[in-house]
Amino acid sequence: MDVHRKRYNVLHIISDQHRADLMGCAGHDQAITPNLDRLAASGTRFSNAYTQNTICTPSRISNLSGQYCHNHGYYALSGPTPEKLPSYIHHFKRAGYRTAGIGKLHLPDDPLNWIADGVDLYADCYYPQRQDQPLEEAPYARYLQKHGILHLEDSSTLWAKHLGKENTGWDARPSEMPFEHNVETWCVDRAVEFMNNSDERPFCIHVSLPRPHHQLTPDQHFWDMYPDDIELPESYSYYEGKGRPPHFHKMQQKLADYSWPHQPDDHLSGLRRVYKGTLACVTQVDHAVGRLLDYLEQSGLADNTIVIYNTDHGCYHGLYGLPEKKPGISSEAVCRIPTIWRVPGIADGGKV
Repeated sequence: MDVHRKRYNVLHIISDQHRADLMGCAGHDQAITPNLDRLAASGTRFSNAYTQNTICTPSRISNLSGQYCHNHGYYALSGPTPEKLPSYIHHFKRAGYRTAGIGKLHLPDDPLNWIADGVDLYADCYYPQRQDQPLEEAPYARYLQKHGILHLEDSSTLWAKHLGKENTGWDARPSEMPFEHNVETWCVDRAVEFMNNSDERPFCIHVSLPRPHHQLTPDQHFWDMYPDDIELPESYSYYEGKGRPPHFHKMQQKLADYSWPHQPDDHLSGLRRVYKGTLACVTQVDHAVGRLLDYLEQSGLADNTIVIYNTDHGCYHGLYGLPEKKPGISSEAVCRIPTIWRVPGIADGGKV
């Protein structure tokens, strides 16, 4: 194959807050990730990939622009308008590709949606296209309204607050949303429609899956794949103390005193739900990845499509008694991220 003549399609799948070790292919003996494992088996997995920033928006802008934070100017969820900052999406569009941004784009909160003018399809699941539009104008919200089930949306703390619904906080439970309408299903459906309706031009698609970020509300099917008495890693009950700053211990104590909203029982049971819910969300993301891989194979596009999987940053997910990524955002669990590339015809599969 002459790589200089053939224009590859690009499918970039990014999840939110997926810790690097939570994959079977990374050696985790509890995480059920058959599709990420098969992507790694047919591509290259990078075991020492690190995020440029452990805050969502700076990380994603670095990811899309190829620039460090001190170059693009974002260090938090908001920042300066990146008027002259190109993304790879913009580059591909100028090269004649059909482009799409789908899912939890988070680019950024203010100013909103930096890549919106670089895509043929803008389909953010949580944010409207313009700052002056209400949240209900976000494409996924309009979809849920059409089906009369917006009130069941429970994947995001943003929507929990907006709809006046229960916020799961750090706890975990099965989702109320029917599987065929959950946010990962919606993201994959939009991506498949876009690829299926493609003309002769190649495509470049950025698909951003919201989980395993909180809220920890996986579909019942994935929740049931893990036992209620799941064995916790030793580090869940080990409160690492040496060398940690006071705010680290303060957060540990905050969780130790936490009143669990779903089952106000003992602390260890709450941590088990966090762990179970996290793994179930990872498996739900894995299922979405599998649907995209299946489509590429069934449509004959797999041999001509670069597939990339990564995330914006990691998370403790209960390690050392910390449910979120804060306060120790410079830790290995938060900085190291899963990264897999599959480039047909360039590299043999199964490499690390």
